[in-house]
Amino acid sequence: MEIKTGTPNQVNFSHNWESKYGTRYDWTVIFSNGDAGSYTSQSPDPQQIKFKPGVETQYTIEPKKNGKGMKVKHYSPKPNTGTMPQSNQEYQQQKKSDQKSIQKKTALRAAITTFKHADFGKKEQAQLFKVAAIYMKLYDQFPNESSIGLSGILKDAAECVGIHSLSEPPLFGFDKAKDPIELANEVLKYAIHFVNKTK
Repeated sequence: MEIKTGTPNQVNFSHNWESKYGTRYDWTVIFSNGDAGSYTSQSPDPQQIKFKPGVETQYTIEPKKNGKGMKVKHYSPKPNTGTMPQSNQEYQQQKKSDQKSIQKKTALRAAITTFKHADFGKKEQAQLFKVAAIYMKLYDQFPNESSIGLSGILKDAAECVGIHSLSEPPLFGFDKAKDPIELANEVLKYAIHFVNKTK
């Protein structure tokens, strides 16, 4: 369907009618280039319709289904939201940025879980981010590995040192009351071992 550009000279109310969605209002739009047709709106207010006299706009025009006259529709190009990168390089950069964001969230969640299983007297915000940074080392050390795969390995490693349920004993007898930093380093050690074994 051709997209045209024109300036309406006249926009006149024609009539209203009932549709299954409510009242509709038909307007006759006459363009300076000679095009003319019927435009349907949901509002009787001329300020609410998309065609304004003297204002250039884009539109489409085609015969009505009943064959009686022409129908015009306002055309609005979809804005570029920026979600589709313009080049492969930009796509790869966006993908890498998204992966890093997922990794940071996973590391922070793991850090929060670690604190729940560590010495409750040492819950400080600064330490929480230090623990998250320790877990980020796993992603930094294996940049070509899948983030989802590494997150699973991190979870498995945490379970090996007892970070899964306070009611269950650690798999390898790890002390629940240990410092969170020590606990995180222990988890990282197991995680790195698991990744190397699965290569």
